[in-house]
Amino acid sequence: MRPFLILLALLVPSRPLLGDVPIWRSSDVKVSLLSDGALSVIENGSVFVPEGVSVIKRQYWTDADERVTPIRVMRIESNGTEVPERFVSPWPGFVQWNATSGGPPQHEYRIESRVTGVVTPIWGLCCPVRQRATLTSPIDRLRETIEVWHDIGPHPTSRYLLDYQFFLSEEQEEVALQPTFAFGPEWKPVHPIASDNIASMVKAEPFGVPASFRIRHVFDYAGAGRPTQVDVRTAMIRDLSIAAFHVVALLIWFSYLRRFALTRPKISEIDERWLREHLINEHPEVIAARWTGRPGVASIERFLRRMERDGKVALEIRTVNEGTDDEDFAVNVRLRVPREKLTEYERIVIDDLIPKGDEIDSRDIRAEKHFDPMARAQKWLYALAHDKPEKSSRLWRMSDRDRGTSAEH
Repeated sequence: MRPFLILLALLVPSRPLLGDVPIWRSSDVKVSLLSDGALSVIENGSVFVPEGVSVIKRQYWTDADERVTPIRVMRIESNGTEVPERFVSPWPGFVQWNATSGGPPQHEYRIESRVTGVVTPIWGLCCPVRQRATLTSPIDRLRETIEVWHDIGPHPTSRYLLDYQFFLSEEQEEVALQPTFAFGPEWKPVHPIASDNIASMVKAEPFGVPASFRIRHVFDYAGAGRPTQVDVRTAMIRDLSIAAFHVVALLIWFSYLRRFALTRPKISEIDERWLREHLINEHPEVIAARWTGRPGVASIERFLRRMERDGKVALEIRTVNEGTDDEDFAVNVRLRVPREKLTEYERIVIDDLIPKGDEIDSRDIRAEKHFDPMARAQKWLYALAHDKPEKSSRLWRMSDRDRGTSAEH
C-alpha cells in the first residue's frame, strides 16, 4: 500500500470541497441485460444542491472497453410528475444538466444509460476479467480467471461473462441499496441467480474510489448468431496477442542467451567484486539494458523504493492540513548520501528530481507541469542498451541549461 501512496501523492491533485458541489445519493438502481449484449441502467437518486450551485454533474466509470452513454435525465416532482431535463454529455460516462432554480434544495432524479463492453466471450486463452478502478490484487484476479475457466463448458462459443461494476458518487460512501437485475429470454444463466446473489458490494477506498456493487454472472446465449454489442473481434485479437507473446518471449530469451554467451567474461574474472559492480548494486532496468540490449521502462516508484532500501534516500509520508477539507497526503524525498556516491544512473534521476539541496516535497513536484524525472534516465538506458557509452556519459554530464536546450529540440 505504501508504494501506491507515494505514487498517488506525487501525481493526484486534491479533491474539491464537498460543500461546493451537489451531493448525490443513489436510492435505486435497475440493471437489465438486453438481447444485443448491452446493459440498460436506470438510476434513481436524490440530489442536495447547495446555495449558489447551478449545475448538477454525474460521472460513471468508463474505459477503452466499457462505454456508458446517458440517454435520458428525468426530474421527479413531489407529486410524481416526471419532467425531462436537457443535459449534455461531452464524453462517455459524464452527464451534466442545470439545477432547478428556486424551491427546496433537495431534488429527485432518474438517469437512464446504456452500457456496452461489459459482456465478453468466455472462450479463448484470455479470460475477460479486467482490472477495474478498485484496487484488486493480482491474486484475486487470478482466482476470478480460474473460476471463469471452470465455466467454459462443452459449448464455449455461445457462453459469455457479464462483469459490470456500478460506482456510486464519491459523496456516498455507504452502500445502502440492493440493485435489481433482469435479462432477456435469449440469456440463460449458467448458475441460478438468487435475489440475494445479484451483486457483491464493494466498500469505498481511499483517494476518491467510491463505493460500488459488482454484477458478475456467466450466461449462455440462445439467440440467433452472436449478440451485436459483444466485441468478439477484440477478444480474438487479444487471444492471438497472448499466443504471440509466448513466441516473442522465447525469441527474446534465445537472444539473451546468445548475447550472454558472446559477451560474458571469463570464469576466472568473476569474483565478489565483479558481481557487486555489475549485478548486485545495479538497478534491474540497468541490468536489463546492459545484458539484454533492451531497455526496460524506468519507474520513479520502483526507483525510490530501491533507493530507500539501500539507505540512499528517506521517504516520509505525512498528512497536510489534517482535519480540514483540504486534507491531503504529501511525500518528502530526502537524499541521505553525497551525490558523488551515487551510481551514474542514480545521479541522473536524483539530479532531475532534486536539482537543488537535499530534499523535495511532492507538492513542489506537482507544481511542475509535464515534469517526468525519469525522462533523461530512460534516454540513458536506451544509449546503454545500444552500446553507446559515450552518449550515456554525455547525458549524465548535461547541465540544467543543456537539458533545457535539448527539451526544446
